[in-house]
Amino acid sequence: MDRGASEAAQRAYAELEDASVAFPASVFQLGARLEDLPRHLRALDASERLSLGALLRPTPPRWVYLPSYSLASRPVTNGEYLRFLEDPGYEDPARWQRVFEDHAIDQVDHYALPEGGSSETGDVERLRKTWESYAGVRSFLLAFLRSVLYEAERELDLSPRFAEKKTVWDETRTIDRPRANELAQVAAVVSRAFAPALPVDFRRELLPDERERLAALEQTDETGKKNARRLALEALDAIIGRLRDRYLDLLKREGSSRVAPEFERGLAERDYLATDFQVAAIKFLDRVRHAVTREDLEKRIPLRKILYPLSWPSDDPRAQSRERPDRLPWEERPVTGISLYEALAYADWVGRAAGEKAVVRLPSEAQLERAASWPVVPAEMRPDGGVRETVDARWKLLFPWESRDARDPALPGDEAVHSPRAIFSEQDRSPFELEIHELRELVRRTARPVGERRLEMLLGFQWEWTRDRLSELEPGYEQLDRAEPLGREHQAFERGKDVAVAATYYCGSSRRGAWFAARGGPRRVGGCAIATRRYGLYPLRGIPDCGFRLVVESRRRAR
Repeated sequence: MDRGASEAAQRAYAELEDASVAFPASVFQLGARLEDLPRHLRALDASERLSLGALLRPTPPRWVYLPSYSLASRPVTNGEYLRFLEDPGYEDPARWQRVFEDHAIDQVDHYALPEGGSSETGDVERLRKTWESYAGVRSFLLAFLRSVLYEAERELDLSPRFAEKKTVWDETRTIDRPRANELAQVAAVVSRAFAPALPVDFRRELLPDERERLAALEQTDETGKKNARRLALEALDAIIGRLRDRYLDLLKREGSSRVAPEFERGLAERDYLATDFQVAAIKFLDRVRHAVTREDLEKRIPLRKILYPLSWPSDDPRAQSRERPDRLPWEERPVTGISLYEALAYADWVGRAAGEKAVVRLPSEAQLERAASWPVVPAEMRPDGGVRETVDARWKLLFPWESRDARDPALPGDEAVHSPRAIFSEQDRSPFELEIHELRELVRRTARPVGERRLEMLLGFQWEWTRDRLSELEPGYEQLDRAEPLGREHQAFERGKDVAVAATYYCGSSRRGAWFAARGGPRRVGGCAIATRRYGLYPLRGIPDCGFRLVVESRRRAR
């Protein structure tokens, strides 16, 4: 039975309503091309060598129609997400099952060169393919556990099934390998810790050897139970240690192409709980080890003790954080290190408080791009009841520091910036490392004004999850080729032309893709933040520098 909305969820929805920015139904240009940009932006591209032509090539322009919606004025913060963790609804098994079934993935393929291979020696002709199968998995928590086991198999050369291929398209005979006993032990102890938040019949989704070891942890004989717990913790330690050695070796041999150099200290010192250590698999397994070591498996281990943002040092960092008075407080910073399904679960939690009034969910790619790059221009009502609006491809904004004239969005505004260095003097720093007065000025200069309100931190502050998939089989918004065309009820005309633009209703990518799109840009001052840029992320893991914001839609118009 579904839980009702808690008081904390109702508070979160009320705050979302108060802080949202409304966008009317309209046609806008999704994507862009260099030739359509205004002259001053093309001149900036030439003088600053921005390579806009190359950046825009993967996202050719399409005219699409979006129904009205309201977008949160800022990303969800650490303090807001902490309220979700503290709410009893965080452990609702139906919620974790609902978000995964609504955005299910069946298989994820991975391609890599053979161990020690190099493109210089011709090994590029021999790709090693491994795959992750989630067919039949119902809860995100089990899918998350399964993804960690797949990573351990892949990195420790324990994959029971893999194939060497000449290209990503050809199919060759599968090679079978034995599966490590330790992985079954790890699966058993993690599923035992997750059990209160899993479906009642979750055991049927485990492999036979995993079910056998889980039964050993749940037996009534105290001696046997203690022995099973000891074996499970030894296996957990062994997998963590071998993954650590593997990543240190990769860092030494292959450098930053495989492992981020900033993770070296955490690996070397085994400081896996540190904020700057964000190797998700090791961090998760270490959290499980801490929770199981400190808590009796017979007792209920709170889910929040194991599953919390990758960027947090604990499930409640408030007691550990030493705030500097000249920095933005921790509770007010955007939460990052969130997987897609954790973001979806938060949206589901807030959405329960909305009830029948509205739909609360993650935004689509189009909703974020429209908010970041297109002005709100009033449309006119036709005598026949339809809507006519004027559009101009030159209105497209690409960068957060652009300013346009309020009367003619094709012209630069009063605060026009002729070089991004004018406001981004320290381009390699995180915005949240700036002193608070510098950060506030940066937020002001990059905000998008919409009427009396403004949208903050849309580009260049972090990546943000969307609900749309990114499929290599549908590049350049090819899914829109099958979208429903816009009719006479709402038509858009380019300035000076009498023929309506060929617009379609927006639709997200198909269910074929296993990766989901993120928008925004890396958390770097003056980073590669461009409104059209798409980035595909693995949805089952918390991603460094990736958070989310919410959108509110009418139930009647949600598509």
